[in-house]
Amino acid sequence: MTILLLLIPLWSNAQHALKGLSLSVHPAQWFDQQLGKDKSELYAGVYEPLIRASAENHPYFINANWYPSSIGYRDQSFEKIELLYDVFRDLIIMHHHNSDFAPFPVLLHQDQVQWFTVREHLFVNYLDPAPRRPSGFYDQIFSGEKVVFLAKRVKIDRVDDGQIEIIAKDRYLIALEGDFQGVASGKALLKLMKPYKAALKPYIRKYKIRKFKAMDYQVLQALGKFCDHLITEP
Repeated sequence: MTILLLLIPLWSNAQHALKGLSLSVHPAQWFDQQLGKDKSELYAGVYEPLIRASAENHPYFINANWYPSSIGYRDQSFEKIELLYDVFRDLIIMHHHNSDFAPFPVLLHQDQVQWFTVREHLFVNYLDPAPRRPSGFYDQIFSGEKVVFLAKRVKIDRVDDGQIEIIAKDRYLIALEGDFQGVASGKALLKLMKPYKAALKPYIRKYKIRKFKAMDYQVLQALGKFCDHLITEP
C-alpha cells in the first residue's frame, strides 16, 4: 500500500513501530494495524490542507466544523467518521485520527465516494452527467418512486469592498420520472407539474412555499414526498 506515504504529514521523518512492525519495512501491515482493518480501506487518500476562514465566510457546508458522519466508500459503509464537505470545490474531506499523529485532513478519492451524510442531509455522488444535472455531489432532499428532489450546494467568491466573500448560490432540481429540471420555487414547481396543479397549489399555499432556498429542509422533504404521492397515486 504505497499510498501510505502520502498520508503521513511531510513534517514527520520519524520511524514508527507497532507490535514489532516497522513503518519503513512493513508499511502495509503497519497501516492496517494502526487504523484497524475495518477502516484501512477508507484512509486511502492524500493530505489536504484546510482553507482557514471566519465562522461566516468559509467554503464548507453549514459551517467549518467536523461532523460525525456516515459514508459509503468503495462499496463499504463507515459510521462515525468526521467529515467536511467543501462546497466551493465540491470535495469531501475526512478527519484522520490515529495514535501517533495529531488529527489531520485527508482528501479521499472523490470518484470512490458513493454517498455521505452531514447532519440530516444525505449527499449522493452522481458520477455520470445528465441533461441539466452535471456530475458531482448532490444533497438528496427526497427520492421516491417517481420523483427525485436534489439540491446542488454551490458557493462562489466575490470581492466586496476589497474583501473576498464566499456566498451560497444553491440550485434545486426535480426529476419527474427521470427528467431533471431546474426548479427554485413553489411557483416554478406548479408550472412543471401542470397536470397536478389543482392538488398541488393548495399544498404550496398552506405551507407558504416560496423560494426553496428560504425554506426549512424538512418542508422541502415533505414537498418531494407529496409530489411523488400525486404522481404515483393520482
